[in-house]
Amino acid sequence: TMHTETTQFRNISPRQVRTWSLGDVLRLRVPVVQAPLGVCDGPRLSAAVSRAGALGCMTVHATPEDQLRRRLAKIRAITPRPVLLAFTAQW
Repeated sequence: TMHTETTQFRNISPRQVRTWSLGDVLRLRVPVVQAPLGVCDGPRLSAAVSRAGALGCMTVHATPEDQLRRRLAKIRAITPRPVLLAFTAQW
């Protein structure tokens, strides 16, 4: 039952719980996430931010598939580090 499952965790001390952060998962060296900048960001900026140890971000709103593949290839040519793709709404 649900009650049994929750009571079994009451005796776990905070030291026994493994905590993690997004920075740990993505292996960020700097706790910074680049904001999506619309037409102002691109593969070079996103890759540079990621290469510096933060999380780079590239806006991909309404980007045609072939153009998106080229932009991603440019990022991967610069860095293997993670980059956030921001699917933003147009205003």
